[in-house]
Amino acid sequence: LAAALALLARDREEIPLCAQILLYPSLDMRTGTEEAPFDDPLTGDFVVNRPLTAFSWNAVNGSLSRDSDQVGYLSPALAKDLHGLPPAIVATGATRVPCTASTCWLARYQSRHERTSSPASYRF
Repeated sequence: LAAALALLARDREEIPLCAQILLYPSLDMRTGTEEAPFDDPLTGDFVVNRPLTAFSWNAVNGSLSRDSDQVGYLSPALAKDLHGLPPAIVATGATRVPCTASTCWLARYQSRHERTSSPASYRF
């Protein structure tokens, strides 16, 4: 939710944010499905597993298509543009399904901010 809110705040240009603090974020609606761009067999075998994650995303998705301009507000990993976001701290557990999704999002975020002063940090 915090990453999506950061995207929305950036796009609306009404409230400037000074940071993103993402604790155990769920950033990619493809997580837990065959469409996920990652698959780490060592994650998600406890409380939050792949089927539960896929069910959760399907429950909040509604009829929003993945090619919609609005999809980044639901699933920040699918946002087309990550520029102009505030610095980010991402914390997650190494055994959670969203851990790999968070790592992928953070790598993409950092690649968009290499030439700016928007640092990112990751802890698990």
